[in-house]
Amino acid sequence: MGSNYFRVRVLKEVESYSEKFGYVVKEVEVQSKNSSEYCIKLNEQNLLLKYKQRSTILFSANDLKEEIDSIDCVDKISIRKIFPFKIKLVVSYKVPMAIWQADKMFYFITTSGDVIKIRNNKNLSQFVLITGSGAHDRAMSLIKFLSEDKEIFSKISTAAWIGDRRWNIKFNNGTKLMLPENSPKEAWDKFVKLQQTHKDFKRWKYKTVDFRVINKIYAQ
Repeated sequence: MGSNYFRVRVLKEVESYSEKFGYVVKEVEVQSKNSSEYCIKLNEQNLLLKYKQRSTILFSANDLKEEIDSIDCVDKISIRKIFPFKIKLVVSYKVPMAIWQADKMFYFITTSGDVIKIRNNKNLSQFVLITGSGAHDRAMSLIKFLSEDKEIFSKISTAAWIGDRRWNIKFNNGTKLMLPENSPKEAWDKFVKLQQTHKDFKRWKYKTVDFRVINKIYAQ
């Protein structure tokens, strides 16, 4: 007889033993470390229906982990069998930080730089819209320094990656800030300081602010 025959027989014996002594799945617990309205929620009842009464001993945590890891907005997951009858999942989700427009499609860019699907349209206006080919690869470093000043950051509507080399920032009031190819953070810091100290900048008098020429500022 082949090894497969003995494997099937052993598995049947384990299943029988599991059922006899109560080592079957009766409870599934999902603990979310950072729940997100923009990701699929793992449903305890659905998971229980799928695995209910299966042998806890034979339950493959790796198979379930691979299945859940395929969900693009799941960051990390750990799965533990708690004998005799419980499966516990601890899940953390990727956090959206901006929306990236690629042609006519829209995606989230997460704090880790990943691109994930947008699953609902709730409160999307809170996110900066990133545009431009290849912009998503550079968005994380951009958002990091833009968001240092929360008040001014909250007024940004879009960030456009121009010519595969620099950024244009547009604000909700229509003002456009043109950052240079080199040292964009230093230019942004100067802009923030002007917004805090210069009366015309405080009033958002200028509709275009151009930092593209080193050591010069053009505002009109």
